[in-house]
Amino acid sequence: MTTRNAWILYTVIRLGLFALAYLAVWLLGGRWWLAVIIAALVSAALSILFLDNLRSKASEGFAKWRHKDRTEDDIVEDDLIDEDPTLLDRANTRDKNVD
Repeated sequence: MTTRNAWILYTVIRLGLFALAYLAVWLLGGRWWLAVIIAALVSAALSILFLDNLRSKASEGFAKWRHKDRTEDDIVEDDLIDEDPTLLDRANTRDKNVD
């Protein structure tokens, strides 16, 4: 399954879970705002419990999409900042002093 298909399937299942939970609360006589809150909580909980693999596959797709235009220079800079987070603070301080 491609990451795009995983994202689409995950979204459709989450919306379906939300709709089913909303409908159940509404049919049991709950107010619309209470049904929305309960449906959101139920769909989130069920997706955490049962859709972990699908969510992981979809998030891999987002990460690949987000980093598709990164250059080697960007990667090296990010690795340096990951090793020493104070580099970014020092660079920002230096840039402010130049202005």
